[in-house]
Amino acid sequence: MKVSVKSVSDIGQAIRATRISQELDQLTAAQLSNIGQSFLSHLENGKETAQIGKVLQVLASLGIGIELTLPPHIATLQAIQDDTNLVQDDLSVFYNVNSQHSTDKASELLQKLAHMKRVRRG
Repeated sequence: MKVSVKSVSDIGQAIRATRISQELDQLTAAQLSNIGQSFLSHLENGKETAQIGKVLQVLASLGIGIELTLPPHIATLQAIQDDTNLVQDDLSVFYNVNSQHSTDKASELLQKLAHMKRVRRG
């Protein structure tokens, strides 16, 4: 079952519901997560300053997965970064393999790289 999370309180409610459905008291669930019972209590009650690492420990110990939905433009930026890395790799190969004949190709690759960086910046 997927649950929309918009606040720490939403996470706390999901943790509490899961813990109870597994017939665990707070102390046992805290021990399974290697955290203190007071931390779990605060988390279940939506404490805003909960440490994210510990929150992830609790989620994992209860079998709760977490997934982030990134904005669509992030995939585009990743593709540009991947292309940039390929160009940098090609450039490195040309400098190492054939330094005499690589000057023209290196210049071309540097221009491609500069163009990709401009596109990425917007």
